[in-house]
Amino acid sequence: MDKELIKKNIALFLTEHRKKDDLSQTEMGRILNVTQGRYNEYESCTTFMSLDKLILLADHYNVPLDVIVGRMGCNDLQSMIHALSETGCKFRTTKDSVVINGLPSGQIVMPKEQFMDLFRSAELSAGTIIGKTNKSVIANEFLKLLRTHV
Repeated sequence: MDKELIKKNIALFLTEHRKKDDLSQTEMGRILNVTQGRYNEYESCTTFMSLDKLILLADHYNVPLDVIVGRMGCNDLQSMIHALSETGCKFRTTKDSVVINGLPSGQIVMPKEQFMDLFRSAELSAGTIIGKTNKSVIANEFLKLLRTHV
């Protein structure tokens, strides 16, 4: 797994959980024993979080490190689409985007990068719910997140 992708997954985890818990960056910094400025660097992907800080984070949220770094299963577009087969939607890829059909709101065309970020968010949410990858939970989380992004 690429180091930059790991940083991005950590940042995504931090941002989503901090906002879900209605915490400031200063409050999250206190949890991790770092300044608000250092915490901001983690969330903005400008510095790599040390192993001891990752362990503090995993302990705080009671999740495995794999959840935080995004090693839950799907790392490529086709694997993500396959994991979403339970949604009942039809997925088609073009050069730069993913076309989603079968939604109540009709067809959605989304840039590939945005689709993959949304999937990773769903995967992280599902992971914090069940502690491991589960396609139906990921699919439900993905549809929930998709509704809020459209």
